[in-house]
Amino acid sequence: RGQGSPLDLTSVLINEGTPEVCGGDGTFFVPVEIDGNVVYYRDADTSTEPSTKPVDAAVIDLERQDWDDMYGPVYTSVDRTASDCSGYYEFLSIPPILTYRVTPSKATDFEGAVDPYDAALNAQHVVGLISLTANQSLAADVTGNGTLSSYDSAHIAQFSVATITEFPVATVNGSDWTFVPAPQVEPNQTVINPYPPARQQGRIEYSPIIEPAENQDFHAILYGDVSGNWVGTCGVMSALSEASDGSTAGISAAGDRTPGKKAKDAGLISLPTVHAAPGEEIIVPIQVSGAAEAISFLLSLRYDPAVLELLGAEVGDGAARFHLEANTGEAGRARLALFSANPLGGDGEILNVRFRVVGSPRSRSPLTLSTSRVNEGGVPVTVREGKVIVLPRPS
Repeated sequence: RGQGSPLDLTSVLINEGTPEVCGGDGTFFVPVEIDGNVVYYRDADTSTEPSTKPVDAAVIDLERQDWDDMYGPVYTSVDRTASDCSGYYEFLSIPPILTYRVTPSKATDFEGAVDPYDAALNAQHVVGLISLTANQSLAADVTGNGTLSSYDSAHIAQFSVATITEFPVATVNGSDWTFVPAPQVEPNQTVINPYPPARQQGRIEYSPIIEPAENQDFHAILYGDVSGNWVGTCGVMSALSEASDGSTAGISAAGDRTPGKKAKDAGLISLPTVHAAPGEEIIVPIQVSGAAEAISFLLSLRYDPAVLELLGAEVGDGAARFHLEANTGEAGRARLALFSANPLGGDGEILNVRFRVVGSPRSRSPLTLSTSRVNEGGVPVTVREGKVIVLPRPS
C-alpha cells in the first residue's frame, strides 16, 4: 500500500495514423488510509491527561495540497467525516504520493462543563496559587490572546450564567473547541499545534503520504473547561451500559464530580422566609455553612415574577473576596456565578438579592435553587428553600 507508478503511453497509433490521436498518461496507485481517535484532554476526577473519554461528532477534514498558478500551493477539501461514539474516525482510499492535512473542529456540545469553578481555577493560576498544564491553559484562554488573566475568568463566569453565549476565541477561530494532535509517528509527518492568537488550528500534515497512517489521534479541548469535567452523551451512555448491576452510582454529567458523597456530609445553602408588604423593597440573603473550601458557586434562583420583581444582586459579607456575575434577564429566574482564587473560609452570607414586592396581599412566592453547584460539584451541598409572604393590608 502507498505505492504508485506512472502509466505513460510512449506512442499511440490507430489505423496507421488515420485519424491522428493524442495519448494521455495515467497513474496507478495502491490507496492508503488514515485513522485515529479523538479523546478529551483531561479527566477532572483523576487530574490525568489525556482522559479516556471519547469525543464524538468532531468534524474531521481531509485536505489535499494542489497548485494554483496565481497563489501557489493551496489546500482543497477532498473528504470529511466525523468521530463516532468511541471517538474513532477514518479516511479510506486515499491516493498516495500527495500532500494532505487532517484538521478537526467541533461546535457547541458544552454539556454543562463550563462553570465558575473553571474561572476560579484560572484566577488561582493567574495569582500563582496553582499551575495549570499547557492544555488547561489553552482551555482557559477564552479571549484567545495567548495569555491568561482575570479577564478570561470573567468571561468564563459570564458564559456559565449565559450573559454571553460564545467566547471571543470561538468567534475568531470559528470553533468552540481546539484540538491538540497526538499522533503515532509516520514518514513525512508534521504536527501543527493550535495557536489561537494566529487563528491556527491543530492539525497533522503529510508531505507527502506514502503509507497508511494509523493512530492519528487528537486531544480535544472545550474552551472554558479548565477542570476537564466534560462528559459527552456517548460517554455517559457507555458508562450506563457497562454498569452490571443497573446502578448509576458514580455516573454523572459534567458539573457533579462527587455523586458518592452523602447528604449528611454536605454543606447547606439556606434561603429565608420573608414577610413584606406590597410595594416594599426587600433583601433576600443567601447563607452558606459547611462549605469553607468553596472557591465557586453556580446558583439558579427561582421565584414567582407575579409576586416579586428582581432588582439586583450583590456579594454578601461572607464572600467579600468573590467576584459575581449575574444574569437577571429572565423573569422568574436569576443565574448567579461567584468565584474567587481564595476559599470561602467559613460560614456566612454569600449573596444579597434585592426584590420589590409586586404581588397582592396574602400572595406568596417560593424561593428555590434549581441549580446549586459548589466547586463544580466537588463540595456537596443541600438546599433549605425559602419563601416571601405578602402581608395583608392593615385594616
